This record gives sequence, C-alpha cells and structure tokens, in this order.
Amino acid sequence: MLRRASTAKDVIGSVRALCERARGRAGTTREATTTTGDDGGFATTTTATARGGAREARATRTDERGTDRRAERAGEALRAGRGTFATWTTAGRRAFATATGSEREGERDDDGEDGDGNVDGDSKTNKHETAHKLIDIPDEVPHDPPLLRSTLVKRRLDVTLACAETVSEAIKIATDSVADGDYPTSSRQVRIMITKIKTKEDIREVFAFMAKMHRIRLAKYEPVATDTPEEAANRSQWGGHMVWREQVALELFNEIRKFDDHEAAVEMVENHASLGVKLTRTVAKQAFFNTYTGPFEYVYRVYEAVRESYGTEDFTMATMIGASLDNRHMDLAREYAVAFKESGAVVPSRTYFKFLKWATRIGEPEHALWANEEHIASIRATLQSRIERMERINAAIEAGTHTHRGAEKLEIPAKWREPDVMPITPFYYVHVVRAHLLNRDVASATRMLDSIPSFEHTTRKQLRTDIHDNTRGFELRTYNVQDQIVAVLADWPRKLYVEENFNGEPSRDELRESMKAAIDGVARDDIKAAFASMDVDAIFDALDGDAQGDSLATEDDQAEEASTSAS
Repeated sequence: MLRRASTAKDVIGSVRALCERARGRAGTTREATTTTGDDGGFATTTTATARGGAREARATRTDERGTDRRAERAGEALRAGRGTFATWTTAGRRAFATATGSEREGERDDDGEDGDGNVDGDSKTNKHETAHKLIDIPDEVPHDPPLLRSTLVKRRLDVTLACAETVSEAIKIATDSVADGDYPTSSRQVRIMITKIKTKEDIREVFAFMAKMHRIRLAKYEPVATDTPEEAANRSQWGGHMVWREQVALELFNEIRKFDDHEAAVEMVENHASLGVKLTRTVAKQAFFNTYTGPFEYVYRVYEAVRESYGTEDFTMATMIGASLDNRHMDLAREYAVAFKESGAVVPSRTYFKFLKWATRIGEPEHALWANEEHIASIRATLQSRIERMERINAAIEAGTHTHRGAEKLEIPAKWREPDVMPITPFYYVHVVRAHLLNRDVASATRMLDSIPSFEHTTRKQLRTDIHDNTRGFELRTYNVQDQIVAVLADWPRKLYVEENFNGEPSRDELRESMKAAIDGVARDDIKAAFASMDVDAIFDALDGDAQGDSLATEDDQAEEASTSAS
C-alpha cells in the first residue's frame, strides 16, 4: 500500500492518535485537507469529530514550513520551479520529478492498482487523489476518435500525446517525459498512442514501447539491499500487479484486425509476459478471433501460448476443432476432439454438430457417423449433469441448508430423463440424412426424415440494454425454417461434387437414386409436402451442365450458425 510523504508528515502523525480515539466512538467522522503554502511549505489541517455522546474531540495543527531538512529542501525546490516531490511506499522512498508540485499530491502514482488487480491511475479507488489533476480539455485535442475527449485525455501530458500526429511522435513525447523523471506511462496514455496507429509498423513500435515501459514500471518495485523482509515482500506484491489494463490489449487487437495482421496477434500472446499484458480469458479469445481467418499455423501458435491457462476451456476446444475443420483437416479435428474428451474436458455438443456438417459436406461418411454419435452422447451427458445439479439443489432446499431460504424446488423436465432423448433443431436431422446417404443407407435416411420433430427452429437472441450495447440476458425466438431445411439437402450435391470436387463413392448417379428413394419412402405427410418442391433430377442435371448451382438457396449456412442444437 502506498502512502503520502508530504512535508507535514510529522504533523499528520502527531494528530493521528487523537483522530483514532475520536473515531473509536459510534458515528465517527473524519475530515482531512492538505494545502500548499505560498512559500513552498505545506499547510495540513486534520479534523476528527466523534458523535454518539456528549464528547467531541477536535485536533487541529498547522505547520507552514515543515519540521525537518527534507521539508525545507522540498520547499526550496518548489520555489525554484523544479517541481521535485517525494513519494513513499511501505518498502521505501522513491523520488520523481514533475512539471508542477500541485499535480503530485496523490498517494499513488499514475499506475495505482484498481479493483481487478490491474495497475493504472484511472481506477475508481484513486479518484479522490486524482480529481484535482483533471484539466479542461483544450480545443486542440482531436475529436476523432471521440474516446480521446470523452475518456482518455485527463492531464496535460495526455493533451500533448493526443495532439501527436504519429505513433513515433507520441512515443518520443512519452519517453522524454519519463526520462525527465515523470511517472512511467500509464495504460490510458498507451491507449492514446493506439489511436495513432496507421500501419503494421506502428503496431510493432507500440509493442516495443510497452515492453520497455513495463520494465521501467517493474523497476519501481525491485527489492533493494536495505529492504527488510516485510518491505521486500510488499514491494514484490506491488510489482506482481504491474500489468497493463485489459483494455489496452483489446484495443490493440482491434487495430491488428484492421490490417489482418495475424502475426502481430500471435506475438502479443506469445510475449504477453514481457509486454506486460495479462493473459485473461478475454485476451485469449480475442487472439483466437484475430487469427481464426488466417492460416491454421497461427491458430495453433495461439493455442500453444494459452494452453497452460485455458487449454480445456470451451472456447479453446471449439476454436481448435473448428479451425481444423475449416481447413479440411478432418483427421486432426477428430484427434483434438478425442484428446480433449480423454483429458476429462466436456466438448460442447455444438462442436460435434459442426463436425457432422463439415464431414457430410466434403464426403467423409465415417467421420460424419462418428460425430453424430458423439453429438448425441454430449447432449445426454449435459442433460444428466443438469439433472444432478438440480437434484442437489432440491435436496438442499428440503434439508433447509440452501443459501436462499424460501427457495422453491426446481422442476426437472420429464423429457430430460428419456433414454433416447434427441436434439430438437431440425437442422441436425437433415445433416444426419446426408451422412446416411453417403453411407448408402437409404432406410436410415428415410427414418431420419420422418423423425424431424417440426420445422420450428428456436434461437437465442441477446438483449441490448444500454447505449454501449452491453447485453443482459437473452430471449428465445422461433422461426419456421422449412425452406432452409430443404435447401440444405438440395444444395448439398453442388457443394459435394463441384465445390469440394468429391470423386469418391457414392457416385453422382448413385446419390441421385438414393436421394429420390429416401424422399419417396417418407411416411409423414408434412415432410412429404415440404420436399415435394425439390426436383432431384434437375439438381443433378445442373451439375453436369455448368456450375450455376450457385443460384440455389444458401440461407442454410447462415441459419445453422445461429443454431443452438439444444435438446
């Protein structure tokens, strides 16, 4: 914990005992003010008032010049305009320089610790010490982006950084400021620099500056020979919190995405320790997001960097399996899925559903049928986990040990306990139909068509609740997707034989006859009516003529991505 070392330090210490005795009674209030004298000294007034009884204790003491040589030297420096001041920590004293002495009365430096463990001077916990440092934003500060004037610019150095034209100019300003004895650059000031990024080279310059400044920030808390064990421990504790705020990394990722610079995204997570970036879940997700559309090697490098911390998280598993599928690495995707499952992680059912969709698209019946089995097993395992959790809650309610007294018992849906529970999304069934047709199993394909529960598809729609688009909860929306379901099957031959250039078995003629037989064998009238408009012969004839099958409906891909595939 940092504490102030003003020239009236002895005054505050001598009054503290009286204040503490006054605060020991009910209704205690305390007021403390610190002002700067005209001659460079400090005037400190501390008042303590105790209510709740007839006694009122008030202690006031003022020292205009300071009580030791250190105070006199500080006053002389201020009068000379050098602006030197002293800041004390529990581990010892650190001296810094600034443009004016009035700006340096806060207990913390520009990188105080916030409630999340990140270190920055913008934290709410520091608002009382930094309030008097704020300035009126001059007209010279750019209006674009609006974040500069609304959030980032708070002090005079911020104004200079905001008015810089390039990243290099901003970095030179910040470096010169630190060289003159100012505080190390804060996260907010780095965010100002990020708004100046215009090229990929600018991103690397910001990286280099962040690494350099991170070393300087850590140096403030390196143990010294005169430290006691307690002081060394306190210093190390503060040094461990010296990381940039998460928003710095997120805004850098945003700039990286503009240039499609996959290498920079990988470098940030690979070198997060030296850059001073805390590897949070959000940072790991953004790294995957920035590299997902690039070559698979970048996704894999991000995985290697985050594996120790988030190797079995849902987003990691879904990304690695999904990226393998998108790059047509079916065997690798299956290896990942098996490895994750054997490690004890629960692979999301959506991941298996995507596996099923891709396997049928490129003509891999074995992988498709395996993904189907794992998809069903994942859903049933998830339901069993929910049932067990709800049963534990109900047992606690019955025993009276539940944390929320008066809570009502949860009702477990009966369909969850059914041994043959199946997905309710209609998209699942049509993809399994494709898998059976690839496997030349017409009877199973027909049975799966008859098993479609309905053409009503339910999705989750997130709710927007404020001007910043922060979401709170969701609502369920139901759509009729009959046309999309038919399109999934109708457009499949073109994707299989034209886009994926599939030359294996079944052949085009074999698949044509299998599709016709499967549809003709449907027993339900509503399913027959839905697929009556699909001319199988015309679909396959178009494949032989030209590649204008692109005009067929493709809404199925968009609808499937929004699918919850929940039971």
